[in-house]
Amino acid sequence: TEDDKGPTIAAYYALKILKELNVPLSKRIKLILGNDEETSWRGVRHYFSLYPEAPVSGFIPDADFPLIYAEKGISRILVQGKLNSDVLVSVSGGFRDNMVPDYASATLNPTQGFEASFSEFLKKKNYEGSVTKDNNQVVIKVVGKSAHGSTPQFGENAIDRLFEYLIEQEVKSPVVSLVEKFLIHDIHGTKLDILYHDEEMGYLTNNFGVIKSDGDNYTINLNLRYPNGVDFDKVVEKLSKQFAEFDATVKVDAHQKLLYKDPNSPLVKTLMDVYKKNTNDPNAVPINIGGGTFARAMPNCVAFGPHFLDK
Repeated sequence: TEDDKGPTIAAYYALKILKELNVPLSKRIKLILGNDEETSWRGVRHYFSLYPEAPVSGFIPDADFPLIYAEKGISRILVQGKLNSDVLVSVSGGFRDNMVPDYASATLNPTQGFEASFSEFLKKKNYEGSVTKDNNQVVIKVVGKSAHGSTPQFGENAIDRLFEYLIEQEVKSPVVSLVEKFLIHDIHGTKLDILYHDEEMGYLTNNFGVIKSDGDNYTINLNLRYPNGVDFDKVVEKLSKQFAEFDATVKVDAHQKLLYKDPNSPLVKTLMDVYKKNTNDPNAVPINIGGGTFARAMPNCVAFGPHFLDK
């Protein structure tokens, strides 16, 4: 309900109160509802195609107080190639790229004692998982801990855990070599040589969110988020060169550009004054996040509430 039914009703009642009190207004006020913010933003895109007039200013009650003036750029990057392996039959893990995957599995041809070695691997690493036989093939599964893709440091990546085992067993496949060299246990893109830290907005993050195979083809979904100062096109160019070493291609499947509003702008200062007055918190300062909101859907807009930090 906090994300975002409650805030929607709160905004609706605020407008209702203004109307019933006949408060004189110098601007038209609209409550615009989009209903696929977690996926592809078709709602707001359709709305602005019909009503292209951009608001003079606005806020989105879909994040945190005091106020969010900057949001990292968010992208979904697909890495595609061939398994090309006598051992690795299939691989799967993760639901969505903006979540740290909490499960991963692989099907292996029984070229060696995978059942015993995987059981030993789980025990040694203290991981949760299972190993079964299916049509004379070995199916291994490992469990992780989910977290939001903007904060991968708070999760335990099950795909990483699966590839720990595949690497340890020296399973021959381009995807195993690719993951070992460029992706495993690396949420900041250090191995890809795209590490970047901004004093204000923090680190670039790269969440290895999904992997799936179909026949001999595999697709990896990366959720890459970047702060101020990063040239996204150059990052993609570098990824293409790096992954080409293993005959894998790179495609930008989705990209929301970074949002940054001047903390000293009239919009930010006005909303911050409202927050300070109503919370008796004169020392409050605006913040930035790695997540994304509909504030990116229009100019001169920020995220304002409804969540209070540390609550």
